Amino acid sequence: MAYLGERKKLYGKSAPKLPGLEEYTNDQLFFLAGSLKFCGRQPPLLHATDSWYMGEHPEGTVRNNERLKNFEFFASAFKCKLNSTMNPPKKCQVYRRIHRH
Repeated sequence: MAYLGERKKLYGKSAPKLPGLEEYTNDQLFFLAGSLKFCGRQPPLLHATDSWYMGEHPEGTVRNNERLKNFEFFASAFKCKLNSTMNPPKKCQVYRRIHRH
């Protein structure tokens, strides 16, 4: 939903390029910025089941990649080939009525 709001806000406008990130499109920058919160090291678990019992989440890279690989706009922004890791043919869809500009 945030992605569609950002696209609507910028539709037909050119956003200024960020120094050092000129090679990325606005769509790519949106996804990169949203992924930053998942960066970082996590302490190792004492036991394999600690994560399950403690109610913790999977590693940040897993949380990030799993949500993005199911989002068609991500695959489009980065031109991920169909059947690649980040663009599987079957995607989990929560919101089915998403309109493109």
